[in-house]
Amino acid sequence: MSNALTVVLGWLEALREQTGEGDPARRAVDIALSRAKLGRKLARKAIGDDIDLTDEDAALEAVVRDAAAGVEREASRRQISISITPEPAVGSRIVHFVPDLLQVLTNLLLNAIGMSPAGSPVQILVSASGDRATVSVVDQGPGVDASGRASIFKGRFSLRPGGVGVGLRHARALARSKGGSLELGDSERGARFDVCWPLAPAGIEAPPISATSAALDGLRILLVEDDEAVIGLLSTALSLRGAVLVAARNTAELLATMERQMFDAALVDLSPISADIPGLLDAVGERNPGACLVVISGSAAEVPSLGGDGRWRWVRKPFEVGEILAVLATARRGGGKAEAG
Repeated sequence: MSNALTVVLGWLEALREQTGEGDPARRAVDIALSRAKLGRKLARKAIGDDIDLTDEDAALEAVVRDAAAGVEREASRRQISISITPEPAVGSRIVHFVPDLLQVLTNLLLNAIGMSPAGSPVQILVSASGDRATVSVVDQGPGVDASGRASIFKGRFSLRPGGVGVGLRHARALARSKGGSLELGDSERGARFDVCWPLAPAGIEAPPISATSAALDGLRILLVEDDEAVIGLLSTALSLRGAVLVAARNTAELLATMERQMFDAALVDLSPISADIPGLLDAVGERNPGACLVVISGSAAEVPSLGGDGRWRWVRKPFEVGEILAVLATARRGGGKAEAG
């Protein structure tokens, strides 16, 4: 899943490069990008990556609106309207653990949409008091009867078509793990779920969000990779930024390519050169003095074998295009371009 999302992210980023600010597709691409990035982080976390999902803060109302935007298409298919009503006290309050809150709210909103009659509204009520925020999702569906109230968070309980009954149990466990809670509230009609979530102290501002952008105009890049999807992804992403990328899919192509020209940077996946990793890495480094040299590998155990000159860097696989761009930016800062050999 992580590898698949890496490719999805790359193509979404390529599409975003070609959509202007006024393009109606830009908003759709931005929403898809944000969810794909979150999904990829969750996938990497699940396979043992030490990536930290807990240190992201953002404005409470912005997070709620982001969650609603993410399910907008699903709601429109069922002619469901989503309204957001923040109390004045919400203001610019900052909420902690944003990726986790998005998970919880997305689950509740999809449940509400799935259970609501076509053409009915789903309400999101937002309040803040002290160090706690409360976000309530209220639908106009059949609600939860007495027997369901006793088991709804225990798993294997679902009234939503296609549901498997683990979402609410997971959402509650996630909320509790972050110092919050998820409860089934009271409502005159339908179901109401109340999420309590920790807030930053009043007056704290959210950190600015910045995007990595590397201008790679004219940079010659050697890519050693045998996965056509990754080749296509990086070729598009880097060429859009002005780089010239040459791909070598195996040892023979690598040696032939290095005979013809030199490069400013090399991105080397180890699987195509597994027969002689140390020797071929040395050859790439010797042929391209001063180049930015990057190994793409899923294991840190391979990093110590890269030589002692400190020229090689490591990008963990699966990667995001932004990670590659950030490393290649150092090649641009490093000076002139390579000459043909």
